[in-house]
Amino acid sequence: MLADSDYVQWLSELKQRYRQSQAKAAVHVNHGMLGFYWSLGKDIVALKAESKWGSDFYNQLSIDLKRTFPQQKGFSVTNLKYIKRWYLFYYEQIIIRQQVIDELEITNRQQAVGEMEDQIRQQLADELEMPAKFAFVPWGHHIELISKC
Repeated sequence: MLADSDYVQWLSELKQRYRQSQAKAAVHVNHGMLGFYWSLGKDIVALKAESKWGSDFYNQLSIDLKRTFPQQKGFSVTNLKYIKRWYLFYYEQIIIRQQVIDELEITNRQQAVGEMEDQIRQQLADELEMPAKFAFVPWGHHIELISKC
């Protein structure tokens, strides 16, 4: 066993770098999965999936995804419904903000509002994509947040 202080110091730094890379990898994986969940929720809403394919939609989607990706978790009926709820929760916040903008249009400061409206509409369009900061929050915490709000 090496007892050299340089080796011990280097080993300590090496362990810390490894832990940091593990944390970065976990955030990266979380971002990827949440990005997928966001796009899936967006699809379910945009396609009006329950209306289009009936009440058994979630059961069938769950079966099909589990069959295709048997080693993956996250495709239960319950989780698929949470995915839709999660997307809608944040989407509805954006819609509420859009309504505020629409109310501003009615004011007699039309030109100033018009310029501000264009900027805010662009921000809203950008926000329809999953916010990058979501990647720092584990999926279970997202579920807890939407369940309590």
